[in-house]
Amino acid sequence: MSTTSPSDPAGLVDRHVVDRYRPITGERRPLEAWPGLIEALAIDLERNAEPLAAIRSVLRDALGAEVSALRVSDIAIWMEARS
Repeated sequence: MSTTSPSDPAGLVDRHVVDRYRPITGERRPLEAWPGLIEALAIDLERNAEPLAAIRSVLRDALGAEVSALRVSDIAIWMEARS
Protein backbone atom coordinates (compact mmCIF):
# COMPACT_ATOMS: atom_id res chain seq x y z
CA MET A 1 0.00 0.00 0.00
CA SER A 2 1.30 3.43 -0.96
CA THR A 3 1.70 6.11 1.66
CA THR A 4 2.19 8.85 -0.92
CA SER A 5 -0.33 11.64 -0.72
CA PRO A 6 -1.37 13.77 -3.71
CA SER A 7 0.42 16.71 -2.11
CA ASP A 8 3.69 14.74 -1.99
CA PRO A 9 4.86 14.18 -5.58
CA ALA A 10 8.12 12.58 -4.43
CA GLY A 11 6.54 9.13 -4.37
CA LEU A 12 4.81 9.63 -7.71
CA VAL A 13 7.89 10.44 -9.78
CA ASP A 14 10.05 7.62 -11.04
CA ARG A 15 13.79 8.05 -10.41
CA HIS A 16 14.49 7.56 -14.13
CA VAL A 17 12.27 10.53 -14.98
CA VAL A 18 13.98 12.75 -12.39
CA ASP A 19 17.39 11.69 -13.71
CA ARG A 20 16.37 12.24 -17.35
CA TYR A 21 15.27 15.80 -16.65
CA ARG A 22 18.01 16.70 -14.17
CA PRO A 23 19.94 18.79 -16.74
CA ILE A 24 16.80 20.93 -17.10
CA THR A 25 15.58 21.04 -13.51
CA GLY A 26 18.98 21.03 -11.85
CA GLU A 27 17.48 18.95 -9.05
CA ARG A 28 18.17 15.41 -7.81
CA ARG A 29 15.32 15.17 -5.32
CA PRO A 30 11.82 14.58 -6.73
CA LEU A 31 10.08 17.15 -4.55
CA GLU A 32 12.47 19.92 -5.59
CA ALA A 33 12.43 18.79 -9.23
CA TRP A 34 8.62 18.66 -9.43
CA PRO A 35 7.81 22.18 -10.78
CA GLY A 36 10.51 22.15 -13.47
CA LEU A 37 9.82 18.51 -14.26
CA ILE A 38 6.14 19.14 -14.94
CA GLU A 39 6.95 22.08 -17.18
CA ALA A 40 9.63 20.17 -19.12
CA LEU A 41 7.38 17.13 -19.53
CA ALA A 42 4.55 19.29 -20.87
CA ILE A 43 6.90 20.87 -23.41
CA ASP A 44 8.23 17.46 -24.50
CA LEU A 45 4.72 16.02 -24.83
CA GLU A 46 3.70 18.95 -27.02
CA ARG A 47 6.86 18.83 -29.17
CA ASN A 48 6.51 15.08 -29.68
CA ALA A 49 2.73 14.91 -30.08
CA GLU A 50 2.84 13.37 -33.57
CA PRO A 51 5.21 10.46 -32.88
CA LEU A 52 3.54 9.83 -29.52
CA ALA A 53 0.15 9.67 -31.26
CA ALA A 54 1.53 7.07 -33.69
CA ILE A 55 2.88 4.94 -30.83
CA ARG A 56 -0.37 5.30 -28.91
CA SER A 57 -2.32 4.14 -31.97
CA VAL A 58 -0.20 1.00 -32.31
CA LEU A 59 -0.57 0.26 -28.60
CA ARG A 60 -4.33 0.89 -28.70
CA ASP A 61 -4.67 -1.64 -31.52
CA ALA A 62 -2.42 -4.18 -29.82
CA LEU A 63 -3.83 -3.82 -26.31
CA GLY A 64 -7.39 -2.87 -27.03
CA ALA A 65 -7.05 -0.01 -24.54
CA GLU A 66 -5.92 3.61 -24.50
CA VAL A 67 -2.43 4.49 -23.29
CA SER A 68 -1.71 8.14 -22.50
CA ALA A 69 1.12 10.07 -24.12
CA LEU A 70 2.52 10.62 -20.63
CA ARG A 71 2.61 6.86 -19.98
CA VAL A 72 4.30 6.23 -23.35
CA SER A 73 6.92 8.85 -22.43
CA ASP A 74 7.41 7.28 -19.00
CA ILE A 75 8.00 3.87 -20.58
CA ALA A 76 10.42 5.34 -23.14
CA ILE A 77 12.43 7.08 -20.40
CA TRP A 78 12.52 3.88 -18.36
CA MET A 79 13.70 1.90 -21.41
CA GLU A 80 16.36 4.53 -22.17
CA ALA A 81 17.68 4.25 -18.62
CA ARG A 82 17.95 0.47 -18.94
CA SER A 83 20.13 0.66 -22.08
